[in-house]
Formats: sequence, C-alpha cells, structure tokens
Amino acid sequence: TDIFERQYLDMFKNEGSGMTATEYTILEKLFTAVDAYCPDPSLRSEDDIDENQLRTAAKTTLSELFA
Repeated sequence: TDIFERQYLDMFKNEGSGMTATEYTILEKLFTAVDAYCPDPSLRSEDDIDENQLRTAAKTTLSELFA
C-alpha cells in the first residue's frame, strides 16, 4: 500500500492534460483518500483513513471511471 500511495500521488501530480474534467474529478477524490491514508494506527488522526478505507476508495474510483 505504501508503494501505491507514493506512485499514485506522483502520477496524479504530474499528469498532463490527458484527462477529461469528469475523470479529473473522480481521480481527485482518490487523491484525497490517498493523501489521508495513514498506515500506522498509533499515528492516525480522525481525519486519516486506514488501508481498508483506502481500498474501498480505490474500488469506488474504478467503478466510477468505468460506469
């Protein structure tokens, strides 16, 4: 999950203009979730999410992109 986090944040920040406004909106929600992901429960605040919540956000994003 840590590798996914780093790669997704890098890819989203460096993405060119190759996506539609709808795609951007959907992927931005995942960006927010990835940014809120905290793998360490002892460091997690109420605004952070755990791995299961991140996986759910990724699945939601995938289904929204291909709806």
